[in-house]
Amino acid sequence: MRLRNNPILKKADRYLGIPLIWGMSVLKNRHNLPPATPRNFILMKTAAIGDTILLDAVIKEIRGQIQDAKITIVCTKNNKGAVELLTGVNHIIDFHMGNPFVSFRELAELPEFDCLMDFAPWAHINAIACYFIKAKFKTGFATNGMYRHYLYDKAVIHRDDQHEMDNYRDVLRACNLEVHGLVPHFEVPVLPESGQKATYVIFHMFPGGASALLRAWNKDKWLELAQRIREKYDYAIYLTGGKEDAPNAAEMTEKLQNLNIEVKNYAGKLSLKDSCSLLKNARLLVTVNTGIMHMAAAVGTKIVALHGATSITRWGPLSDTAKSVAVGLSCQPCISLGFESKCTEPKCMKMISVPMVMAAIENVMKQQNSH
Repeated sequence: MRLRNNPILKKADRYLGIPLIWGMSVLKNRHNLPPATPRNFILMKTAAIGDTILLDAVIKEIRGQIQDAKITIVCTKNNKGAVELLTGVNHIIDFHMGNPFVSFRELAELPEFDCLMDFAPWAHINAIACYFIKAKFKTGFATNGMYRHYLYDKAVIHRDDQHEMDNYRDVLRACNLEVHGLVPHFEVPVLPESGQKATYVIFHMFPGGASALLRAWNKDKWLELAQRIREKYDYAIYLTGGKEDAPNAAEMTEKLQNLNIEVKNYAGKLSLKDSCSLLKNARLLVTVNTGIMHMAAAVGTKIVALHGATSITRWGPLSDTAKSVAVGLSCQPCISLGFESKCTEPKCMKMISVPMVMAAIENVMKQQNSH
């Protein structure tokens, strides 16, 4: 059974999760304060590659104050590859969404932690999992309409009017930790074929998740953009994506070749670590709003990001060499949790024109080259 973006599981999470949390909250009568000198932390993050990348800054904030901190992260196979990119993690625990009761038992058997931080904004199963973890202090998000925060010692208001990184910083503050405004940063090697004279632009055309339709850009516009980039900069086009994107990437590769544009198709062929290496030495990434965008920001790649239903304020790339493109309709943004929009005609993406994107590219390319 497909676990990610499964509508049945999402309904079960909400309609079973809420009463379960209310019932379990009766048994939790403690309202603890954060330990004065915490050392042992456990972080819950079970989905979303881009949001997982943001944990790099969280870990750096903790280690900047507590060098001997022990940090455990609970994740799933969906985002474990992103967790493995993070430095400073002592232990990774796999949470089995397909059989959560096994994971509940495993979590209950862990030794006590000083601080538990849940970074899920809406999933009720995360809050339920936190109930089984022994910790002196537990904190996580109170998200409007989700009714999931009753099992924490202190709930943090999850806000749409600030970047997700700032929401994460509020979780750190709930543990009485200082915040210094750090952002994700990865030190990664470049691939051997991506030498210092590499002349390629990466297209990440394929959004993932339940709101993929609302974040996709027209294939013909991608083709026209590739032609303009080739004419102006004489760069090759590299395509990235997941295994599920491989058929569409193969089709796009053939179309680009028919236009005599040099192209390489990496969709479904690279690990996240190797994707970081490819991004590191790219001249530019042009992308829809997805996890690759945050990876590129973390390795210092220039970025042009196309935003439709997603909020630039909430999910924009954390980079000084990035440009976000949006048309600014009154209905934008229409998603907060990532799946709740009922829009079936995403005019916000359809109205993004090739000249708009090309103008953003030219603006970013004029910035001092970091390579």
